[in-house]
Amino acid sequence: MDSSGNLRPTAGNVAFANALNQLFDEFTREQRSSGVVRFIVDAVKKVLGANRRYFNQVRKGGPHEEAANRVLAGLGYVRGKIKKGSWLDEVSRMNSVRSALLSRIQSAIIGAASFALLLEGLKEMFSRGLLRRFFQRNASEVFVRSDRATQNYYSRRLGLIHALYAGTIKNNTRAFCRARVQGVYTRDEITKWQDQEWQGKIPGADVKVVLGGYNCRHHLSWITPEIAEALGPINTYRE
Repeated sequence: MDSSGNLRPTAGNVAFANALNQLFDEFTREQRSSGVVRFIVDAVKKVLGANRRYFNQVRKGGPHEEAANRVLAGLGYVRGKIKKGSWLDEVSRMNSVRSALLSRIQSAIIGAASFALLLEGLKEMFSRGLLRRFFQRNASEVFVRSDRATQNYYSRRLGLIHALYAGTIKNNTRAFCRARVQGVYTRDEITKWQDQEWQGKIPGADVKVVLGGYNCRHHLSWITPEIAEALGPINTYRE
């Protein structure tokens, strides 16, 4: 820091930023071992249990153990360990929070900002809910991801080819979802959606998993042909 209280791009300040990165590593390592990952895994198992009960009503004797292992592995939890580079690894390391903080610090150093201004900026980031948004977003995502992955796995193994586009319509519901909510569709019809374009679509992602896209609240409930016929018509869209 110079005499005016401004940061300077010195080797010491760069080393300080690197030290904070290492400190963040230690913090997240402690959090990972102290129960955060266990909390996520237990939450996913509750979702798996709910799907197990549902699919036992649809068809007895489903592939419950296989489904659980596949879904947990898809999140990055394999044989009781976190797979490096997986979704669970990224979340438990809080990488998006880390990047936001380090970016603010590095920008302050490069721009020779005042130390007081840097502290004020960091306080503002937290006061605006940096951590709250991170945990809310990922808590919601883990339930949605695990539920959809479980539904898809059971449906393939049980040979189910019909699904109800379940959920409700709100003011901010995408046109893509609005046209499909409470409709019944075949797997072939759903697969065709992959080639369509709409606002909010996640490029390259499986439409059966992400549906309408970012923050989509809807899900596919896979059902028997008998239930599909009773709910019909099939493969029709709301205007």
